[in-house]
Amino acid sequence: QETYELSSSLELNNDEALGLVNKLLKVGFPPDQLDIIAEYGTQLSRAGYSAEEIQAIMKAGVDTGSWNIDNILDGLKEGRIVLSEFGQGIDEATEELFSQIGISKEQLESWGKAVASGGEEGKNAMLEVAQAISSIDDTTLQNQIGVAVYGTLWEEQGTAITNTIMRANDEVVSMEENQNELNNTISAMDSDPAVQMEQAILDLQLALQPLLSVIAEIIGKIAEWVSNN
Repeated sequence: QETYELSSSLELNNDEALGLVNKLLKVGFPPDQLDIIAEYGTQLSRAGYSAEEIQAIMKAGVDTGSWNIDNILDGLKEGRIVLSEFGQGIDEATEELFSQIGISKEQLESWGKAVASGGEEGKNAMLEVAQAISSIDDTTLQNQIGVAVYGTLWEEQGTAITNTIMRANDEVVSMEENQNELNNTISAMDSDPAVQMEQAILDLQLALQPLLSVIAEIIGKIAEWVSNN
């Protein structure tokens, strides 16, 4: 189910979706949170990220060591929504807050419009915002601005959110590499003696199915005769 939703939301074929999931599981993505890949992948896709880049962001999120990758991705989702709204204009309080780190109202609105539009400009805007927040030395001010962009998730994850975006470029791999790795995983499973034994039993059961049906029918007839006599 998760693979189908992922392929639909990120415009991948089933093999590419399986390769992406396999890669994320191998780097430590929580198996019980696979359903969030499609949910947050859709949000990041709208901001301009490709499937390869979304995979990289999620791997970078795992690499932060966060206890809850869901929190980090939820923060990124919130950031995309808030920044998109900045493109429609910002209030005086937000303007004053960002002016303390040298970012103008015009710059904020420009980032917002880029994120709302998506594509390369949207992706770059997300990165520039993360870099700007990450570079704030005043912890109190950094927290205020972090919350203004990423919501209350910033209070839980802090710079793990911005680090996830900034480190993603180092983690990008192609869908072809994912597919090759998935093929290797399947080959390794197929060569495992336990898997081979299980497959042999299934094959034997399939081959004997006609005979087993006949035997079952004979036993049924005998049981019926015993019951009647």
